[in-house]
Amino acid sequence: MRSITTIGLGLLLIAAASSAQSSVEACKPGGFSIIGLPNEINPRAEGKLGVNFDERFDGRFLTTENVWIPSIDSGVERWNGISGADWTFENHGLSAGFADFEDGLVTIASCGGLFACPDPLPEQPGSSVPAFFSETPEHNAVIAVTLVVDDVVAGGIADADIFFNPTFPISSHPRVEQIDFESVLVHELGHALGLDHNDNCVVGPTIMGAVIDVGEIRRDLFRAEREGVRFLYPADDAPAARIFDRDNTLRFDAEQGGLPPFPQTVSIFGPGGAKWERTITTADDVRADDWLRAIPEKGDFPGDGEMEISVDPSSLPPGEYQATVEVNIEGHQGHPVSIAIQLAVLAEESPGTDPPFLTEAGITNSANLRSSRLAGGSLFTIFGNSMATSVEQAASWPLSTTLGGARVLVNNEPAVLLYSSPTQINGQIPPGASLGPGGIVVRNGFGDSAPVSIRIDATAPELFLVGDDDALLLNPDATVNSAANPAMSGSIVSVFLTGQGAVSTPPAAGRPASSRPHSQVISISDAEIDGQEANLHFLGPAPGYLGMAQGNVEVPAGVSGRVSIRIRIGETWSNVGFIYVN
Repeated sequence: MRSITTIGLGLLLIAAASSAQSSVEACKPGGFSIIGLPNEINPRAEGKLGVNFDERFDGRFLTTENVWIPSIDSGVERWNGISGADWTFENHGLSAGFADFEDGLVTIASCGGLFACPDPLPEQPGSSVPAFFSETPEHNAVIAVTLVVDDVVAGGIADADIFFNPTFPISSHPRVEQIDFESVLVHELGHALGLDHNDNCVVGPTIMGAVIDVGEIRRDLFRAEREGVRFLYPADDAPAARIFDRDNTLRFDAEQGGLPPFPQTVSIFGPGGAKWERTITTADDVRADDWLRAIPEKGDFPGDGEMEISVDPSSLPPGEYQATVEVNIEGHQGHPVSIAIQLAVLAEESPGTDPPFLTEAGITNSANLRSSRLAGGSLFTIFGNSMATSVEQAASWPLSTTLGGARVLVNNEPAVLLYSSPTQINGQIPPGASLGPGGIVVRNGFGDSAPVSIRIDATAPELFLVGDDDALLLNPDATVNSAANPAMSGSIVSVFLTGQGAVSTPPAAGRPASSRPHSQVISISDAEIDGQEANLHFLGPAPGYLGMAQGNVEVPAGVSGRVSIRIRIGETWSNVGFIYVN
């Protein structure tokens, strides 16, 4: 039995229609996602698909000439021969056959699927393609769609067909007002092998991003696409299991005779339908089984991809202990993924074994350390003592809720952390945190801090300040605004803040804002420069950053000198910063 489970997931949209993007992706290590939410489609068992090119390319933008053949040859080959992957598109060339969901092939057609074909419709004898033809408004901005067929009995992708919208100006050698055929084709072929859109998984445009502009050329695979193919179709000698970079090394700190450190959870990813298993080895004379636990010992994909790692130092003398947890796909010959475990056992009453301590005055907004105003998604800074057990800075996405052996609980919900040390922690208030009074607790292996009261508002805008209360601000040429480098009156400058509150397309948890599609602040907002109303052209999450918003503000005519700037979101004005204008 077969079912078409992914209609619409293969949409490639122009920028003007970015709001029509498909549902939020489940991001995997490397920045890719798999078709099929909430249940991901298993990869194709054979690791290959044949590709046909419908010779009846009679849409408005297509002809029967062979100008498309080099682009198809090139697009197919971009997915083949990726190091560490066992995947092949077999290019069968021109075909007189119509798209058929029963033939186990990818057919590239100039219409059909969601798109009405030119009148009259060509006859399709023997074709099993359902009548999905549509001229509804929501499809007007869709360039192409891939319909993927899932074999629900045998598992895996059984068939996929690609349909182009015949109303778009598509060309193999596009002018500025046209759409690049090969860029769209490479994207749709990615859907055919099982990859979904990855807009919320990576920063910046990629092949599997849902949006492309007219005149834009985007044909080369990025790291996210290559990692996705390796994940779905791992070569025999390549790793099959995946973990996030942040979990490559886990550190635990404990006091001799004290309570065990808090467990840490590692997410493990592998192809659907596979099973994983783990082994433990130690680097010293003490058996890992005496102090290390990693449960469960095995599991299935998808669904059972979490392993809790904990330590019990009660029988260990003071010292440093190391072990390795390795995870592999059952029966796979490739290298396992390794998790390095580090345990430090300190002598009783050693320096640094006190529980965390902080005060209400020590919880501030990261943009303006003189303010304690916070909103969901705000960046915060906590000052105290004995908070983290080591100094660490987050080094990879997604950010973790444990850093340097410390966690921060906001209304009992863990916050993602950017920096930790014994005396300072930087992190982000969970975007969905409840409004009103709440509390913050810092937790490490030696205990919890006393709860400290906070208040979370719908918006709490605070401008980032540098030097003598100057706003962190970029001129139109992307250089930093300063007395020696002022902005011109009438130009549009970019100012940065945190505490913007709810946004139209929230980034995935612990990940930066994407550049495509742009997300915007939901609340009504405006700006002032030198006490005058200033045109606010854009206000939304700053692409590539977590918890930071960017406001593009037009400097009013006639303003000059060192003048004030501030932003209002909802009913709340930000703090005042200063901008230099010539």
